[in-house]
Amino acid sequence: MTITSPNIGDTFNVGECECRVMAIDNDAKELNLSSIVIRMTFRNQSYLFTGDMEEENEKNINWPKTNVLKVSHHGSNTSSSIDFLKSVSPEIAVISVGKDNSYGHPTKTIINRLNSIGATIYRTDTDGTILLTSDGNTNNIEKLNVSLDGNKE
Repeated sequence: MTITSPNIGDTFNVGECECRVMAIDNDAKELNLSSIVIRMTFRNQSYLFTGDMEEENEKNINWPKTNVLKVSHHGSNTSSSIDFLKSVSPEIAVISVGKDNSYGHPTKTIINRLNSIGATIYRTDTDGTILLTSDGNTNNIEKLNVSLDGNKE
């Protein structure tokens, strides 16, 4: 099996969706800084999947407006700078985070930043499993109220 490392700007398709590598640092000494960031477009909608990207990764990239943002690093203070959020300007922000986690994620700072740009926030710790479906023109969010361990809440 051949393993290929992607480069910034690489594109690939998943069904009708086009995916573009927006950020990756294969030489980063800190694991979070090596997170791959993918922007996916499906017809008239766009989605930014940020992994554990930190503010250092956000700099020097021309971030396009994106409809849905998977918030970086579980809503940690180390990411989602106000400049980044203003550039991306998501309508919807999804935070994947464990309930009552020991890190205190998401932080109030990040929640306040997301509120200040007018994003509608969905959180797995308070909303359970988030199901997003799209026809390419609109996005539909369903809160399934299922915890990460599969139990209904």
